Amino acid sequence: MKIHREIKSLGRVVSGFVATVGTFDGVHLGHKKVIGCLLERAKKRGVPSALITFEPHPKAVVDGSSKPFVLTTGEEKARIVEETGVEFMIAVQFSKSFASIEPKDFITQFLFEGLKVREIVVGYDHHFGFHRKGDISLLRDEGKRLGFDIDVVAPALLDGLPISSTRIRRMLVEGDVPMANKMLGRPYSFCGKVVEGVSRGGKLGFKTANILLSSERKLLPGDGVYAVMALVGDKLHQAVMNIGCVPTFKQKERSLEVHIIGFAEEIYGKEITVQFHRKIREEIEFESEKALAFQIEEDVEESKKVLSEISRRGKD
Repeated sequence: MKIHREIKSLGRVVSGFVATVGTFDGVHLGHKKVIGCLLERAKKRGVPSALITFEPHPKAVVDGSSKPFVLTTGEEKARIVEETGVEFMIAVQFSKSFASIEPKDFITQFLFEGLKVREIVVGYDHHFGFHRKGDISLLRDEGKRLGFDIDVVAPALLDGLPISSTRIRRMLVEGDVPMANKMLGRPYSFCGKVVEGVSRGGKLGFKTANILLSSERKLLPGDGVYAVMALVGDKLHQAVMNIGCVPTFKQKERSLEVHIIGFAEEIYGKEITVQFHRKIREEIEFESEKALAFQIEEDVEESKKVLSEISRRGKD
């Protein structure tokens, strides 16, 4: 897959596409349904497929949101999209000036003149342009005027409700990781660098890796203890993770600590990926370090049980 930063730059290289446009945060099963239609239509027409997305997430620019909320960083999104078989991805730099473009101008200048689209595939609730005033009705009208076709993809449903990035974010914050993973079609994950902490875990008998996220915008599941898999190099390991302020030690800053089960290698400074599978319990304050150590031992056993069960189900 080739990645471009400008729509017009790709239009100068290749003429004629079937394209889709959207933020695609999470690249969840609803997004993949749209991408599946994109690939099918591009193959039928015998032209390349192009996915147009935006970096950073428009919400960060339009609302000025500084809180972590994205499900996928730009790098993660590109990797997942590439796995689908899309030929071109255009990661448009989203700015306040770009956000002010009127919907008709976006269609004419970027999609029609810049990309020379022959067909556009969008989700059922697609909106675009200044104040999100552009909609499917406008796309259909402009398609008739300019000579390109529109395909509208129905929502992917789970428990009778549309799968959406907003719904996945809510599930993660509430700690319902299995439901979030079902909608994503894969385990939710984040990447980060292992940094030095205060070494409490080792003193309690459970060495932990403290993680600094690679992106400040990346959404974290709600505080608590989780059964996770840790990818170190090219190998996955069972692990247990704590997200929170460690109330037993009256810690002020939120931290991310992962204990990789049966792992003794030195990994300071290395990048690791953590895949979330299930929340084991809430983060609580213990009356002593001994009581905390006993609970961590139970957490490790519960995590091993959960992860082994998930692995068995995956092989069935």
